[in-house]
Amino acid sequence: MTHKSNLSLRVRLFRGSKRFLAVGLLAVSMPSNLFSQTLPANVKWLSNDSDPEYADLNAKRGGTLNKEIDSFPATLRSLGPDSNGAFANYLNPLSLSLVGVHPNTLNIIPQLATHWAYDADGRTMYFKLNPKAEWSDGKPITADDFVFTMEFHKSKVAMDPFYQDFWKNELELVFKIDPQTVGVRAVTKKPQSDLYMKCNVSPTPKHAFGGKLPDEYVQAFNWKILPTSAAYEISEVKKGKYVTFKRRKSWFLDDARYYRGRFNVEKIQFDIVRDKNVAWEMFKKAQLSNFFVTPPTYWHDKGNEDIFKNGYVHKLWFYTDSPESAVGFWLNTEHPLLADLNIRLGLAHSFNIPEVINKLIRGEYEHLAQAFVGYGKYTDTSIKPRKFDLKLADEYFTKAGWTQRGGDGIRVKDGKRLSFNISYGGEIMNGRLALLKEEAKKAGVELNLQLMDGVAAFKLMREKKHEIAYSAWTTNLRPNFHQGYHSENAGKPQTNNVSNTKDPELDKLIDKERTTFDEPERIKLSKEIQRRIHDGAYLIPSFGTPFYRDAYWRWFKLPKVPGVKLGDSSLEALDPSQGGLFWIDEDVRKETLEAIKSGKKFPEVVIIDKTFKANK
Repeated sequence: MTHKSNLSLRVRLFRGSKRFLAVGLLAVSMPSNLFSQTLPANVKWLSNDSDPEYADLNAKRGGTLNKEIDSFPATLRSLGPDSNGAFANYLNPLSLSLVGVHPNTLNIIPQLATHWAYDADGRTMYFKLNPKAEWSDGKPITADDFVFTMEFHKSKVAMDPFYQDFWKNELELVFKIDPQTVGVRAVTKKPQSDLYMKCNVSPTPKHAFGGKLPDEYVQAFNWKILPTSAAYEISEVKKGKYVTFKRRKSWFLDDARYYRGRFNVEKIQFDIVRDKNVAWEMFKKAQLSNFFVTPPTYWHDKGNEDIFKNGYVHKLWFYTDSPESAVGFWLNTEHPLLADLNIRLGLAHSFNIPEVINKLIRGEYEHLAQAFVGYGKYTDTSIKPRKFDLKLADEYFTKAGWTQRGGDGIRVKDGKRLSFNISYGGEIMNGRLALLKEEAKKAGVELNLQLMDGVAAFKLMREKKHEIAYSAWTTNLRPNFHQGYHSENAGKPQTNNVSNTKDPELDKLIDKERTTFDEPERIKLSKEIQRRIHDGAYLIPSFGTPFYRDAYWRWFKLPKVPGVKLGDSSLEALDPSQGGLFWIDEDVRKETLEAIKSGKKFPEVVIIDKTFKANK
């Protein structure tokens, strides 16, 4: 889950983390006779118990974290229609993966599996499950639950084309070796550093479905609360009002390396607050525990109110070093005008992103060049952002036949205006889009702004009914091209190809990149794909933020290094890799509330942490 994005890319098979990379693993010798002989005779089991812990082992358990979300989830299902909305960011972490990733070293670490091994075929991995692993209802987590995951996600009953595509093209088989040992086989060979990203599945509680996915799954499980494998489970749902999570009394990873000292609050309450101004007032009254203050209006302006000056609320500016979310304006090429490359290019040169950054964001954000920034050697850094250029915009619009302008300056052709609707969720974008709208008029383009509820905006885009949609997507440690740009996923609802890109040559490159084992070749193909996507102008990238900024009441405490390299918020509560680092000091809470009543003040606290700041 990420504050850099308000929509979730489909990465639920890797619920333990959004980002993965394997290096420097610890080899462990295990007796081969512990398992079925279907395991390779020379299997080499790996684990990792040597990376540094990043939590504070003196953290205290207890208290409540009060959070706000701007729209109620459309479903509590993890699969099927409407399941990939913004609230999926909070549901997905409730199901752990076989392994996790250390958010600072990027090494694989244990999660549901204590050990893992690679087959010589380059396609298969084996995992030894933690014998203590159990669902929140007390049932053991076994290999059968992983096999059921395969059946679950491949089923047409689930009505989820994303996962049907994933299992068709990426994963071939999940198989049981014995109750505590699982095998996972990918469709094609991958380097070990990438293979586990494909094989790292999450279990599905088979017993909760009576052992079989029912035909009426979509309707029957829309609001059903399922057992979880994580530290938290949903305890209460009040439709339209709130969703409450509670901590399990006894979690099997409580004392495990990388997890001890984490997930400390007993309860997490997500209240629906549709208006950010209302949410801000609630935060000032301590009705909300923390507030995301990355936007300059909050950090610089609202962040200077008395609760900050009096030391009741602390501010943290934390630099990260991770792939940037793909943020920007997604052009639906099924729209008659947007099917024309010249129109798309003209629009790209009509969006004055730098003016928004300099005028409204104080120059603190970056102008993203493309959708795949920050992936190291996999990123084509030669791709630069398209500039706001009225001359170039005019050239492209002229090629498309839009040479005339009406009395208000908007281009006209055959009695029609060069006009587009921009759908978006989130009032924070109002001012930025209003400025872009005014700047685009200079190029003869009319932008109609459609502020919507976040769930409704996402649904419109996923059903491919938008014209231009402003959104952001979470990331993995490797670029993912097939779901977003392959023509197999164009023209279909509930897929991530929201631009409806249909490019046969691009398809060939994507297909080749997915099946190439040689890493240098994959890097080369990755850059070729990025260049072709950029040349197609399916996305107008907007803002990048290589940091986050949090505001939180002073009774919330953080480790010495108050965040992680692949982090999104120091008060992230649920994510198995980066979440749950904070805790509540009840004595400080009482002291603070008494100080507010008496007028006592504390020193103002502003923390700027550059531990992981990238050298760019």
